[in-house]
Parts: sequence; structure tokens; C-alpha cells
Amino acid sequence: MAWSRLIGGNSIHFWLLAVLAFTASLSAKAQVLPGAPATTVFTPSKNVSNNQSNSWFQQMAIDQQGNINLVWLDNSPGYWAAFFSRSIDGGLTFSNPQNLSNDPGGAPNIAVDPAGTIYIVWTARTGEGFFIRSSDGSNFSPPVKIADNMGTTPSIALGSGGSIYLGWVDGSPYHNVFFNRSNDGGRTFSSPVLLSTILPFGSTPLIAVDSSGNIDVAWQDNFSGVTDVWFARSSDAGNTFFPPLEIGLVDSLLGGMVVGSSRDINVVFNTVPYGNVYLERSTDGGSTFIRTNVSNNHNRPYYISPESARIGVDSADNINVVWDDSTGNIYLSRSTDQGVTFSSNIIPNGTVTNVAPGIVLDSSGNMNLVWTGISWTNYDVFFSRSTDAGTTFSTPQKLSNNTVTSSPLPQITLDLLGNPYIAWMDNSPGNPDIFFSRSLLQVPPALPKLPPLLVH
Repeated sequence: MAWSRLIGGNSIHFWLLAVLAFTASLSAKAQVLPGAPATTVFTPSKNVSNNQSNSWFQQMAIDQQGNINLVWLDNSPGYWAAFFSRSIDGGLTFSNPQNLSNDPGGAPNIAVDPAGTIYIVWTARTGEGFFIRSSDGSNFSPPVKIADNMGTTPSIALGSGGSIYLGWVDGSPYHNVFFNRSNDGGRTFSSPVLLSTILPFGSTPLIAVDSSGNIDVAWQDNFSGVTDVWFARSSDAGNTFFPPLEIGLVDSLLGGMVVGSSRDINVVFNTVPYGNVYLERSTDGGSTFIRTNVSNNHNRPYYISPESARIGVDSADNINVVWDDSTGNIYLSRSTDQGVTFSSNIIPNGTVTNVAPGIVLDSSGNMNLVWTGISWTNYDVFFSRSTDAGTTFSTPQKLSNNTVTSSPLPQITLDLLGNPYIAWMDNSPGNPDIFFSRSLLQVPPALPKLPPLLVH
């Protein structure tokens, strides 16, 4: 993909051209040394919401042309509403924030298909769920009602041929988990399918679609104070689901689900309190799962409790799990044998407490991590990268502006070239706003060649 396509538009600021030229010159002259993570240059942080009110719960989607699409919850109209902004120049500028819901409601969610069509969902305060779409980020379709009595904004996943899959928790006292779909790009939606038929009090489900079109859904339920993780699969485009499987343990918190290139299903969760991080892996389409203790916390003090587990799987189906613990460290565990065994590493950091890690991997298996670092009263966003399968990581880079009393909740995604895009909530302006930064990766200069050793 040409750089002009990636950053979009014909008018590019001089400084960006300079950075691009500098990056290209390094690429031509140097190579990444074994075990040496690449240096990452980030653009100055950009205030996207930029108002005097409160902006929270950002979600981000990057299309194949590098256009950046952001949604968040904003109360600048005098009520909480779903807002949207878009950049077509690589994050140099963003469109004026647009009120999509024009009605009190909850935080929105977003997805983008390979053609660049934008899909956004949210739940109104009345419990009605709504869907809109746009092909250009400027003009949106009229809202389509998804269902009534929604208790959470739906999670969203995309299939082939304009298929859209949604999962949510209803607003009943039992908070049951539902699924529905659209086969016509969101013009109409099917009747909701009830998934959580065993236990009430569920959480918003995670949805993954494999290369054969199978739909995998995972969620956590809570009954009488006991939380567990459940899984269900549909092999007929969401018309029906196999009976749910209980795949967690007592007091499990769902962290993530990824379907690998071989269509194996990987679900990660952590147990509380003073528990462990576990991987549940299925190689038979979700009929059975094999559990592995990823954190192996049994030899640590009882008060060190792993939490906030997240998962990333590379193109070779190597499994990478990150989490934080009560000591303030970020951990990475990696498996190269389909989850049978895991190595472990502590991510370097320079703050008192580090929480809420996120991980994404590019097509070459390079790892990109973000997390929140807490130092006394400041909450900041940090980034680190590994180009050697997690053996070493670059020095953590602080991207945010010394926020106070509120976690930035960082979110990371990659473009087709593997450049990280990061969005977070930052209240350095005096109120919570949505901030953005992106990188243009470069490699370290090669070591100079030494003259041959002369032997006298």
C-alpha cells in the first residue's frame, strides 16, 4: 500500500513528510539487530473530542485505507450521547465530532469492513438498541432498531457478505445474554436468540467469526455471587447455537477470545481473588476445551493476584497472554506449542503500578503493548514493543499528558503495515477528553563495521 493511500488526502503537513523520509532512509540503510526492538516514533497526542464536557469509553476502528474512525460517549449536548469523529490524513486532523444518537444512551461500539463501511451500535436510555452505517464517515443511514430491553451496548463482529453479528445483555433482572444478526448489511435484524439459558446475571459477550463462518460467543455469568465463563457456537450463521458449555472455574472473569488461523478457539480468563490466569483452548470446534494455567501463580504469595488478562494469537498460532497483578507488574506468557506450555516474562516499566494491558500482533508476529501506568496521582498511557517474540521489549514510552485521578483506558489497533494506533481518555485539559496518537515505525541504525583485526 502506498503511503499516500495510507494517510489519505492530498494535503500532508511538512513535518509528516519529513518523518516519512527519515523513516524510509533508515529502512534503506539499516536492519533490525537480533533481539533489539525497533524504535517507535509517535505523533504528538491529538485531542479528538476537544470540548468542555466529559468524553469517555472510546472505541476505534481503522479501515484498509488507514482512515481512523473513533466513537465515544459524550455529555456535551447536556445528556450522554454517542459521538463520532474521523481522520482521513493519518490522524493529523479529525472531523468535527458528530452526535450520532441525538438521544440519551450508553457508550457506542464500532466495526469497519474491508470496503471501509462503518458500522456503529449503541443502546438508548429507554433500552432500545440502535444501528447505523456509513460508507464515507460523513453521511449515516437512519438508525435501525435492533431490539428492545437492552441492558448493555452490543458487541459487534462482521462476517462475509454483509453479515453483522451482535451480542448483548438484556435489561431484565436476570441480565440474560442474547445474540442476533443481520444478513443485509444492517438494514434488518433477526429476532434475538437467547444464549444464557443456564445461569442469569451475564456480561456483554465476546464474538469471534472464523474463516469458515462459524460464530463463537463467550460470556461470563454470575449466580448467587459465583462468576463463571461460558461458550456457545453456531455453525449455521447464527440461526441456532449448540448448548452452552461451562468452560471457566468458580469466580472467573473473562478476559478475551481469539480464533487462530487454524480455527482453534482460545479463551483466556483469570480467577479471583488471589487466583491465576487460565487458557481454555479447543481444537474441535468448541466441542471440548483443554485448560492450561498460564500464570502458574501457585508458588507466589497468596496476595499476588493476576487480573486483566488479554490474549493475542499470531499467524503461526503462537499464543500470547498479558496480564497485571497486585504488585503493579505487567506479565507476558507465550506458547509456541498450541498452549501446552508457556514461557513467562515481565514487561519493563518505570512506574509504581501498571494495570490494564492490551496486546496486538502484526503479520510478522511483532508484539505491541499498551497499559496504564499509575504514579502517585498520575495515570498515563505507556507503549512498548517486542520484535523478538517477547524476549526483549523497547523502553516504555509515555504517550499521555499526566492525567489525574482517572484511568486513560488505552486502546490499541494496527493498520495493514503494522503501525500502532492508540486512543485513550485523558483529563489533562481539565475535563475528560478522547486523545489519539499513532506511530510510524523505524528501525535502529546498524552498528558500524569494525576494521579487520591485524595480527602481527
